[in-house]
Amino acid sequence: MIREANINDFERLMKLERDSFNEDEVVTEKGFRYRLANYPDHTLVIEENNDICAYITYVLSDELKLEDIMFTDDVVDMEKGNYIIVLGLATDPLHKKKGFASKLMKHLINITDKTILLTCHDYLIDFYSHLGFKVLGISESSFANSKWYDMVYEK
Repeated sequence: MIREANINDFERLMKLERDSFNEDEVVTEKGFRYRLANYPDHTLVIEENNDICAYITYVLSDELKLEDIMFTDDVVDMEKGNYIIVLGLATDPLHKKKGFASKLMKHLINITDKTILLTCHDYLIDFYSHLGFKVLGISESSFANSKWYDMVYEK
C-alpha cells in the first residue's frame, strides 16, 4: 500500500535513510523531521505487512534545479511550485529487488502533472531511464562531495 508519510514514521524513515545512503549522503534529522511535520504529502511510503519498505521524498520548486541546500537543515520547500525535485528514494535492504522503488516512482509520476527532476549516481541511470527519465548531464550539485547526474521526467 502506498500512502503519505506522517511524523510518526520519522524513526523508521531515518533508519531507511541511514541504511540506504552512505554517511555523507544522509539527510539531516532536523530537515527530515521538518519536512514530515510541514509537508507530509511530499513523502510517500510503501508498506508491506504494516512495515514501511521504501519511501520517496521530494520538494516543490519554481526552478528545475536541485540545490545542495535542499538536503540540509535549511529546508527549502514550497506548497506550490512548477517542478518536483526528488531528494531521496530509498528501499530497506531486506526488501530490495521487490519493485518497491519503481512502484513509488511510477506512483509519483502518475499523480502529478509536473516535470520531475532528480540527481543520481551513474550506476542508477539505467534504473531511472527505464522509468522514462532522460539524462540532462553531470549535475552542478556536489552534495556529499559526490559526482551526480541530473535526470528529468517531462510531462
